[in-house]
Amino acid sequence: MPDLSSIGAALSSVKTATEIVEYFRSSELSLKEAEAKLKLADLIAALADVKISLADAQQLIADRDAVIRELEGKIRLGANMHWDGTKYWKHDNDLTDGPFCPACFDKDGKPIRLQDFGEGHWYCAVCKDNFHDRAPSGVVVEII
Repeated sequence: MPDLSSIGAALSSVKTATEIVEYFRSSELSLKEAEAKLKLADLIAALADVKISLADAQQLIADRDAVIRELEGKIRLGANMHWDGTKYWKHDNDLTDGPFCPACFDKDGKPIRLQDFGEGHWYCAVCKDNFHDRAPSGVVVEII
């Protein structure tokens, strides 16, 4: 797949070619016959179509690059998120951040910070779910 710089160079070349064709079309040097002028007009139209197609391709590549960057960020985030049995924690080198809502992260991939209500009770202000450090059987879930 071509990169943005090669598409930009192609657009520049097409623009230069179009300018040269326009010069000869407006010149009376050797283009006096109507058939030659008609063919020249067809060439200009074809070059214009190429420029539009290249511009569309350039935009499509830019859009795909943005999606790729977004997905790469989500992959990096997911690789750093760790489940403790109740909620997510983000571990990056020696730093731990969180906890984060498991419902929001599992559903939308969004790290929504939980609010600490004390005594192992956590609340998500986005999805309104409640989480507890203790399992219903009374077993304490170890936080990593």
